[in-house]
Amino acid sequence: VPFNFPSYTVNRFSVATFNYLNYATATKHKESKLYLNDFFYPLDRIANWNRIYGRKGFIEYQAVVPFDSAYEVISELLKKITKSKLGSTIAAVKPLAKSDGLISFPIDGFTLAVDFAYSENLLPLLDQLDQIVIASGGRVYLAKDARLSGKSFKKMYSNSLEKWELIREKNQVKQNFTSAMFNRLSGT
Repeated sequence: VPFNFPSYTVNRFSVATFNYLNYATATKHKESKLYLNDFFYPLDRIANWNRIYGRKGFIEYQAVVPFDSAYEVISELLKKITKSKLGSTIAAVKPLAKSDGLISFPIDGFTLAVDFAYSENLLPLLDQLDQIVIASGGRVYLAKDARLSGKSFKKMYSNSLEKWELIREKNQVKQNFTSAMFNRLSGT
């Protein structure tokens, strides 16, 4: 994609057309071999695909919620998104397995990833989605986040923050081992 498209380009009609063409092309030869990545990640074949969202770009909101409440919580998140009329045209739901990493995103549950065209009205919606995720015992994917509040971060990742601080103190790197994101989320 050589330039930024107009902001209205990504809509339910353009995405439906893209999905139809992608599916039709992928299933054209039923007996041919097709790699999963080629079928499930079609945008990866398009250089600079993010320009399709226009100059303001997009925000991907990704959260994981525990298995036991996933259906209800993801349904609630999608209803909230639909009601906002800021609805995403691209979304994915996938199972996830717990990771042993200290401040790690994966828990045993389902992850919902939603792409939104950026707008000023989007940030309050994402804050509301955060509260639903927190109430379920879930968390937001920090690698794709630039707006989560420190308060929400501490609720989502509280089980590992104390250990993280102890490691930083024990190794005497509290002032030297940090990042802009951690400073934003921890209020330092």
